[in-house]
This record gives sequence, structure tokens and C-alpha cells, in this order.
Amino acid sequence: MRNSEDDRVPYRRPSVKKPANKAAGMASRDGDLDLDLSQPRSGQSSARQLTSRPEATPLDFVIRPQSKIDPDEIRARAKQCSQDQHRMKMNKKLQQLRAPKKKQLQATKLSVEGRGMVKYL
Repeated sequence: MRNSEDDRVPYRRPSVKKPANKAAGMASRDGDLDLDLSQPRSGQSSARQLTSRPEATPLDFVIRPQSKIDPDEIRARAKQCSQDQHRMKMNKKLQQLRAPKKKQLQATKLSVEGRGMVKYL
């Protein structure tokens, strides 16, 4: 017995025809658009409109664009930022040194033998 799948013809995608002359295609676009739409096209209205697949542009450029980033300015800004951080650290340390020392408010346990007592002699 034959399968019904054997009789089927595999589907083929229709080949996309590329326009041979790009100048001719551009010439029709240069005209008045209202004028082109007002004229009925014979046979074109019932035809299927095919889509075209976009193709990637080759990325082999010859001219490099001018850079908008100035490396000297970035270096100067980074150096200034590091100096500011260093200055902030130093100011914080100085404030800690200037601040009055807080005494410990917790009572200390004295032993009977006198261990841990400060001798003033």
C-alpha cells in the first residue's frame, strides 16, 4: 500500500528576484506619488505582493568616524576623583582624632587581691 505522504510534493519557497537595475526603480519613486496612484494598473491589482528578505551590510568600512570622547579629559576627571576621595579619607581621620574621647561607662570588677588596679606609686 502507498502512503498519502508519498504522493505529496515537497513545498518549495519561491525564489526572490532581485532588481537588476536600481536606477530604474528609483526613477519611478522620484515622480509625483499622487499621479502614480491615480492611474489604475492593469493586472497588477490581483498579483501577489512578495516580500524581500533584508541582507546585512558588509562591515568593512574605510573611514573611522571622529571620536566624541576625549581621553585626556577622562584621565583628568579620574585623577580629580581619586584626589577627592583621598582628601575625604584624610578629613575623616582628622575629625576622628579631634573628637573628644568618650570614656567607658561600664564599671570594672575589682578583685580582692587588687589585680587590675592601677598603681600610682
